[in-house]
Amino acid sequence: MDININTIDEKIGLAIKLIRKSRKITLKKLADVAGVSYQQMQKYENGANRISASRLKIVSDILKTDIRFFYGMQSASTSTHAVIASDLIDKMTDHKQRALCVEVLKTIHKHCADKY
Repeated sequence: MDININTIDEKIGLAIKLIRKSRKITLKKLADVAGVSYQQMQKYENGANRISASRLKIVSDILKTDIRFFYGMQSASTSTHAVIASDLIDKMTDHKQRALCVEVLKTIHKHCADKY
């Protein structure tokens, strides 16, 4: 099994960035609360620097996201799509539209789950 460590760092960084933005937390705020510089957090998000497990735990707590989300990603695109979908649904002001979107996603999931 060929594992590219840099790709994993990039996936984790991308997930941090997408979740941070969906929670409307600035990069500076996340860095400050996590106890690192703005530049360091930016490097984590860009995958330029590897984030330690202990620092990722701090970041996941700040973002109110289970740390297993970051380690359990099989595909960055799947996780990215989930965060984007969640963010778009959260931005909807009409509660009926939100509920309808959730039902559509449930129906799609059920249809796909039945196929596999």
